[in-house]
Amino acid sequence: MAMSMRRALLPLHRMRFSNLKNAEASLEVRYPLPFVVPVRTKKRYFIPPAVGIKGKAAVSADQEAKARAAGVVLRQEYMERAINIACTAGVFDPYIPPEGDARLSSLSKEGLKQRTEQIKQGAASQLAIRKIKEHDAEFTTKAFPVKAQEIFVDAHNALTQ
Repeated sequence: MAMSMRRALLPLHRMRFSNLKNAEASLEVRYPLPFVVPVRTKKRYFIPPAVGIKGKAAVSADQEAKARAAGVVLRQEYMERAINIACTAGVFDPYIPPEGDARLSSLSKEGLKQRTEQIKQGAASQLAIRKIKEHDAEFTTKAFPVKAQEIFVDAHNALTQ
């Protein structure tokens, strides 16, 4: 690597000092200009554009203060998360009775497969319940069936009439 850099810089070095061959003879001594070679291996730090958020927040706060002083009321912006209602239909997995006589050992192949399936279903249900509770803090699994039954009956009565 050092040899290749030397080969690349040698012609530039000769070109720089070509006008200084007879430096002793001339009264005017020219000093070589500094020559800068950019290093390709230098690490370039990327600063994302989101770094300046603090400055923008201060600017928006100033604008809000000026608007209040002028008597203009700014509407509050709510950050709402979108929820896909279609995904809540199958939140609670149906009960799957154990295969055979329910005496499968967790050491057998079938018992281990059945246990992993139960764990997967339980984890999926817990994640779905947690997702619902993020949007509705008063949601409980005990009150859900009664409430769902009432909603279904009301909707059915409204459609039939």
